[in-house]
Amino acid sequence: MTTDSALPQRVLFPSVMADLSYSLLPAAPAPAKLAVVPDTTISSAFLTAKRITDVVLSALLLLVLLPFMLLIALAILLTSRGPVLLVQDRVGLRGKPLGMLKFRTMIDGAHELRDEVIGRPDDGILDRYRDDPRITPVGRVLRRWSLDELPQLLNVLGGSMSLVGPRPILPEELPLLSPVGHRRHSVKPGITGLWQVRGRKTVTWDDRMALDQMYLDECSMRMDSAILIRTLGAVVHGVGAY
Repeated sequence: MTTDSALPQRVLFPSVMADLSYSLLPAAPAPAKLAVVPDTTISSAFLTAKRITDVVLSALLLLVLLPFMLLIALAILLTSRGPVLLVQDRVGLRGKPLGMLKFRTMIDGAHELRDEVIGRPDDGILDRYRDDPRITPVGRVLRRWSLDELPQLLNVLGGSMSLVGPRPILPEELPLLSPVGHRRHSVKPGITGLWQVRGRKTVTWDDRMALDQMYLDECSMRMDSAILIRTLGAVVHGVGAY
């Protein structure tokens, strides 16, 4: 697999921070307008500040939300067969395997039916996500309010994920990445990111990848703060939450 260290180029997008406010984030650029420029290195100062923020906020959130998370676990246990937590295989920092934690929202053994139900990214994938028969009634509530993602705070505290960053993809989705697309693995994957606040599953695959590259071009603590604030609004409105 190609890693970011082996890529001499990256995609250049229009500046995010030029138009970024705490109430508005930019739309994904059109792929036809992309230009290729030499790669740059994300500053160690930013990565250090990002890690400190991740540790402090994830620890505080886990302490505050623990009773609520126990109630969610009980609801899952009482309404469907299978484990409360799942460890999903994803692609993490530098392309290394990542075990991403989630509350189970589907029937037991749902992963075995993924290819049959969801298939490859195409024009109809959004409808297949929306009407996925594998999702349990409790699971639909959890997904609507993004509560199934709460266990990923443990991933953040442990250092395998960040609060903000490119969403970790499935190993089988790696062949869908362009050579430049592997640059998304130069930072830790996040619980939320640019495409999560732009519509989640309503955002097409190409626009997701474009927004991930945009984040890498302009990443800063100011941008991370804006994304976290916008995430609260995205959860309340529930666009693409299914």
